[in-house]
Parts: sequence; structure tokens; C-alpha cells
Amino acid sequence: MSTVIDAEFFYLHNSQLLLKEVSVFHIDTKQIQTFLIKSAIPFDALPLDVQGTNNYCSNSLHKISWDSGYVSKEVVDSILKRSLSGRSVFAKGCQKARFFSKMLRIPVYNLEKLDCPKVDEIKHAPSFSCLLPQHRNGYNHCAQVKAMKFGWWLQTHEWCFKCFNGGDAFDHGGHLPDQLCPAKLKALGAWVVSK
Repeated sequence: MSTVIDAEFFYLHNSQLLLKEVSVFHIDTKQIQTFLIKSAIPFDALPLDVQGTNNYCSNSLHKISWDSGYVSKEVVDSILKRSLSGRSVFAKGCQKARFFSKMLRIPVYNLEKLDCPKVDEIKHAPSFSCLLPQHRNGYNHCAQVKAMKFGWWLQTHEWCFKCFNGGDAFDHGGHLPDQLCPAKLKALGAWVVSK
């Protein structure tokens, strides 16, 4: 059972990320969960340079306003920990894999290690759209669209979902054909938070 997680962020400080939109796509069930997280502090309480960075993110990248959101980060943490329990979790990029591994205290595999392309370069994927009006019509800077496109790519990527017949040094442990191979996941490595 595999899941792809993706997010859009703001900044609290120049290097501290603040989760704004998070989506998880469960590949086996084709279910998507998306949350828009309420900001815990007022925008004008941020340092001026961070306000400028966040204005750029809002206006030029993810197009989500600082004040939008309907659920607290604590509620999202709780939901995601339950939803992702016992699943192989993937994120695109070291920064996101580390962020989610630390936040959720689970291993998160980096799709870049599987040569997953950028979201704009994934060809022949079904058309996905987000429920946010500013993310419609093929907008790719959206956590929901990215989670679904990366999930589609992962599902259709032969190396991940099917064991090769013959000549493979991995001990596959008899997993089902539509499950990720535990031996290959172990070889891939994950960002794991030490306890």
C-alpha cells in the first residue's frame, strides 16, 4: 500500500517552512485527501523580509492566500498519522521527504531517487484538477495535482511496482504484484527521523 504526499508552503522565518496545503494520494484505493491549513499567526507578525517571500509564494507560485484555510496543523498531523500508518510514503524532493518524515515520524521515500520527473514533464497522465478555483485548468503548482500526478507516475513505473523476472538480486519476500517490493524499498533508502 503506497501513498504519495505533496505540499505547498509559506515561511515563518527564512528557513522554517509553514505547511499551507497538503495532499495525500493513496495509489491502491485512488483516494485523495487535501487539507488547507489555517495560519497560526497573523501575517503582519512576520518579519518584513519573510512577508515579502510569502507574498511572492502567494502571488507567483501556489496562489493561496495567507488567511485561507479551514483546519489546524495539529488536526492535519493527527489525520495524516492515522491515514499513513503502515503505508509506504513517497514525496518528491529531499526537502519534502525530510519535512514529512520529521513531521509524521515515519520513513518517507524520495521519488527523485527513482528518477521521477518534474510534474510538468510527466507525459500521458490523466488530467487532474484541484477544487481550489485558482488551481484549475492544468495548474501544476498545486499539492493535490502533484500528489496525483506523482502517484500516477509511481504506479505506472515498472521499476517500482513489478519485480523483474530473473537476474534480480533482491529477495522479494512473496509480496503481491501491485505492491512495492520491500527489498527494493530498503535498497532505495528513506528519510527516517531518529528516535
